Amino acid sequence: MNKLRSTSTIILGSASVAFILLYTFWKFEYHPHDNLGIYKLVSEMLSDQSFGDSYVQDQPAPTISSRLSEIRESRIFASIFAAYDKTHDLPDTLTIFLPTDRAFRDLAAELELSVGEMVEDSEKMDVIISNHLSLRIYPPDQLQTGVEVSTVYGEQLHVYRARDGQITLDGWAIVDVQDPAYLGMDAAIYLVDSILMP
Repeated sequence: MNKLRSTSTIILGSASVAFILLYTFWKFEYHPHDNLGIYKLVSEMLSDQSFGDSYVQDQPAPTISSRLSEIRESRIFASIFAAYDKTHDLPDTLTIFLPTDRAFRDLAAELELSVGEMVEDSEKMDVIISNHLSLRIYPPDQLQTGVEVSTVYGEQLHVYRARDGQITLDGWAIVDVQDPAYLGMDAAIYLVDSILMP
């Protein structure tokens, strides 16, 4: 067993050294005939601030639009929000009550429209989007009975928390706070089962 561990350690160590050497040759365009020694190359590589962090640095910071696009239950809202975000000066922090695709389909059926026809009405979609956004982040524990959430549209959404923990807005739209779609420093995103019409 000890022999096997020693062999594994040697293999892993050799792989690590090989990676470092390959990275060194690529990063610093090393050629065997150069006067720069391998020790100097490794020293420069380890002191290079981009070493190990270059991938992270190359990645753009996630936006709220990109976070919404990852939530499968609400593709319709995400696509509308992406257009809305480009034409409105939104802050970096938001609470979003995110209607599901089913909620959009139900509303379209009530209006006797297809979803495509409904979302083509940009003015109505702007109203819907802005009534699902709040400029303040509300963590789940702050959504308590009696709290009023101010929306970007200017409405007040009245929160009610039942004894079993279920939360509704304005007495009927159920909010999923047990499993937030996203909760971070930049946003709190909760799925809701209905469209919050002003």
